[in-house]
Amino acid sequence: MVNMTIIWHMRHNSLDQDEAYGGGDGQLFSSPLCDGVGAELFGCVETLPIIQPFKNFARAYGLKFCSNCIAAEDLQTNLINIVFVNKDKVLNMVSAYHAAGNNIDAWTVKNHMMRIEDYLWLVDDGLKIQGYNRSQC
Repeated sequence: MVNMTIIWHMRHNSLDQDEAYGGGDGQLFSSPLCDGVGAELFGCVETLPIIQPFKNFARAYGLKFCSNCIAAEDLQTNLINIVFVNKDKVLNMVSAYHAAGNNIDAWTVKNHMMRIEDYLWLVDDGLKIQGYNRSQC
């Protein structure tokens, strides 16, 4: 297993070339101010001890909000997602697993696992994925 460390404060402004539809050099903001001074200033401010309680609260609130939205979507759609449109089947499964406290036996995780065969199956020419046609509800 390769042990890699990502230095996030140096990569937060990067963009994959495949995602750079408007051309450019792969940077979201390609001004020297945003690349240099702005990144360093943001890195310094984010690590201040006085900011930590707010940052922790904002992250916990954001995770809870996203988890509630995903759970509501799962209830409304009966765990059926349009894979090619929003590709969130895997995101919803991982989110349900995390929200269940990494418990594979939780009913939300089991219900997601039962739906895998509606989306993926293996045939002679490879792994196939079902988008939204003939989905079972």
